[in-house]
Amino acid sequence: MCGGGLAAVGAEEAVPVAAQLPVELQEEFFLADVERALATAEGFLQEGAELRERLGGELPEVRREPEQGVGVREPVAMRIAILLSCRALGTLLVIGGAMLNYALTTWVSRAAGGVGAFMWVPGVLLVLDPWDVYVDWWPAVRARLQREPDTPDWSVDLGDVFSRLLRVGWAVAAACGGVLVLATFYWWSLWLLVVFVPLTLWLFGYTLVGRSLPAVRVLVGSAEQIAGLFPKSALARAFEIQPPAGGGAPGA
Repeated sequence: MCGGGLAAVGAEEAVPVAAQLPVELQEEFFLADVERALATAEGFLQEGAELRERLGGELPEVRREPEQGVGVREPVAMRIAILLSCRALGTLLVIGGAMLNYALTTWVSRAAGGVGAFMWVPGVLLVLDPWDVYVDWWPAVRARLQREPDTPDWSVDLGDVFSRLLRVGWAVAAACGGVLVLATFYWWSLWLLVVFVPLTLWLFGYTLVGRSLPAVRVLVGSAEQIAGLFPKSALARAFEIQPPAGGGAPGA
């Protein structure tokens, strides 16, 4: 008896709720169920939109790196080409000025030997690569000249300074090689060109793309040692060397 009652209850529960309703109410039941599902989905979407808006206002803005496409590579390649072209022109001016100076001094007169200096000055400026220095320093210099309240900070990188000076030294060495090539035609055997021409070309190429990192490290270390002898100087402040507590000279 109990088993039959349980079976009847189970069968009644298995029948859907909509099937238990009268026929005229079944359609309204289904429509109400669809509207309830749509309202629930709309609530989820609205809640997600509010959450994204709130997180977007709280999180810091993430700077996206530009994609490495053709539009990004072309300006970089163009800047490198312009930089190397200006550096090559400067080296050629230094070499040409030295050779012109030697030629005029040797074959014309010593008084005409200073003409090459008009080529040295622009040549050295081009070898020094003043473009990034102008971009980095000019805003700060202009702000100080105009006495603006918020002046941008600027600093000097000694490693970069020594690297530029060494590049000028390599350009001068290439100019000496060019003078030796020219002197060979006038004084010595032409067989020496086998040595002087490749040497000059190598010095020219190293001036363009060479990096004297070991020499730069030695110069920076030497400058730091010198700055330690003058703890109150600007060079010591550049190396963040603190003066002695008593303010006296070192070793006093």
